Amino acid sequence: MKHVNDGSSLTPRQLYALGMRLAQRYAPGSVSRAMISSLFEKSIPMPVLIRRGDTKVWIDRYYAAVETKNLPLTYVYLTSTHILEERRSYREAAKERDDATIRLPESIARQFRFALRAMHMSDVKVWLRENYKAYLEVA
Repeated sequence: MKHVNDGSSLTPRQLYALGMRLAQRYAPGSVSRAMISSLFEKSIPMPVLIRRGDTKVWIDRYYAAVETKNLPLTYVYLTSTHILEERRSYREAAKERDDATIRLPESIARQFRFALRAMHMSDVKVWLRENYKAYLEVA
């Protein structure tokens, strides 16, 4: 399946470059083109998760995040699609369980608000943390 870039996510090439660089920096291991391609071929893909000790790197069509022993869950790439899905998921969980205490963690909500503000100001659906933009370059 060929990915048509409608601006709602990074391209497969960009996501591969970002995934490779994140894996090299945080959790030495490899990310294959096939792993990234599968994120664009399935309607509901499972994110790629790389674990090394206390470090986790998530790579998905609609987000990428890192968590280490010294770094709480930090999104480096977000799309409005992922943000809206996560918000809806937490709302639905709270409603289904009739438990208003089920909420998106504030540290994540803060990152989502920041990214959405930046997307709105630039009229785009994709946000990438400033210090990770160079990671999109494929070697």
